[in-house]
Amino acid sequence: MRRVVRPDRATTLALAVALAAVPAGAAHAAGWTAVSGLIPGTASDAALDGPRVLVTSISGRSVVVSTIAADRVALRQTVTTAGRLGAVRRLQVVRLGGGRALAVWQEAGAIRAALRQTPGDRFGPARTVSWFPGAATGAARHPAVGVTSAGEPVVAWWGGPAGGRLGVQASAMAPGGAWAPPVEVSAGTYPQLPPGAPPRLGIDVAGDPAGGVAVVWRQPAAAGETVMGAVRAADGTWVGPAALGSGPVGSAGPSAAAPAPGELLAAWPEDRGGRACAVAAALRAAAVTRDDLVCRDGAVAGSVRVTATPGGGAIAAAAFRPADPSQGGAYVEVAARGATGAWTPSALAIARAGDVAGPVTATAGRSAVAASVARGVQFNRLRVALVGADGAVGRRIDGPTRPTPPPRTGVRVLPLGPGARVVLLLTPAPALRSWRPSILTLG
Repeated sequence: MRRVVRPDRATTLALAVALAAVPAGAAHAAGWTAVSGLIPGTASDAALDGPRVLVTSISGRSVVVSTIAADRVALRQTVTTAGRLGAVRRLQVVRLGGGRALAVWQEAGAIRAALRQTPGDRFGPARTVSWFPGAATGAARHPAVGVTSAGEPVVAWWGGPAGGRLGVQASAMAPGGAWAPPVEVSAGTYPQLPPGAPPRLGIDVAGDPAGGVAVVWRQPAAAGETVMGAVRAADGTWVGPAALGSGPVGSAGPSAAAPAPGELLAAWPEDRGGRACAVAAALRAAAVTRDDLVCRDGAVAGSVRVTATPGGGAIAAAAFRPADPSQGGAYVEVAARGATGAWTPSALAIARAGDVAGPVTATAGRSAVAASVARGVQFNRLRVALVGADGAVGRRIDGPTRPTPPPRTGVRVLPLGPGARVVLLLTPAPALRSWRPSILTLG
C-alpha cells in the first residue's frame, strides 16, 4: 500500500464542488449570464444535451424535465406523476448516444425510467426497470445510472424479487428501449438484513472506453462495511464481485470511474480513529490494488469522488473537516493519477477560507472546473477554479452575487457546448418553489 500524507495547513478551507470537462489550454477570462425562466420544484440533476442542458426537478410527486437553450428555459415537460402512495427519489438524467436522453428515478419501491428518442421529442412514458421474471413484485432502492462508450445506459440499484434474495442488481437498456432482466452483480455476497433494518446504501456506475461498465457499492460486514465492485465487459460478461476495502466507509458511499477497458477505480472516505483518509482501489482482471490518496490527522472524512481522464488517468477530490470545530472549517484535497504510476496529491486545495463543504462530483475531461461557494449572512460569492488532469489547481474565478438562500442550497456544475461554457445550478431546499441558474462562459 502506498500512503500519501499531506501536512496540515493553518488556512481554514471548505468546499462545495463539482468537476466538469474543459479543454486543455482554455483561456481563463470569464463572463456570467443569468438564465431566464424559473424552474419549478427542487432540481435534482442535470446533463448536457448538445448545445442545450437538461435539468430534472421534483415538483411534489411529479418528475419534471426542463431544457435550457440560449440562456433560457425553452421547454418544460412533466414526465410522470407518482401515485397517491408514491414518492419520487434520486431523480437523475443522462444523455445517451444518438441524441437520446434518459431520466431515471425511484418510485414506490421500483426503479422507473423515461426515454427521449431524439432531441426534438418529448420523453416517453415511464417504464419499470426493476422487473424480475416470474415475480409480480419486488423491492428496489437507490438507483445509479452510467452510460457506456456506445451511448447505452446501465442502471444499478439495491433490491430483488419478492421472496427472493436482496442484493445489488443491474440492468441494461437495449437500443429499442426495452430493459433486460436484472443481473445480481453482488452474486449472493450481500448479507441478508434483519427485518426492518434499512441498508446503508451507496452505489455508483461508470462506463469504460471500450463499452464496458463498472459498478461499486457498500455492503454490511462483521466489522464496519465492505466496499465491493464488479466489472461488466463489452460482451456483457460480469467479473466479480470483489472486495475492494473494509472498515468504516464514512457517511458517504464510494465513487466509481472506469479509466481503461475492464478496470474499476473506486474511491471512498475512511475514518480511522482520529485519522481521516481518502482511499482508492483498482480492480483489474480480479486483482485489487489499493492506495491512500490523502490522509489527515485530527480530521473527519467527507465525500470523495473520482473521475476518469483521457488516456487512462483519473482525478480524485476529497472533502475533509477538522474533528474539532474550533480548528476551522471544511476543505478539499485533490489527487491525480496517470494511466500508470502513483497517485500524486495537488500542491493547492480547491477551496478558500470561508467556503462551505458540500458534495464533490466529477465528469471526465482533459481538464476540470471546480466550483466553490461562500455562504454567510449574505450568499454573495461563487467561485470556479480550473483543475488540470494532473490535479494542479489553476486560477479561481469569482462568480455573480446571489440573494440569501436557505442553508442547504447546493451547487451543480457541468460543461455546456465544447467545454467552453459552464452552468451553475443553484438548488434550493424543498420549501422553495423556484431557482435561477447562471452560466459562465470561459473566453
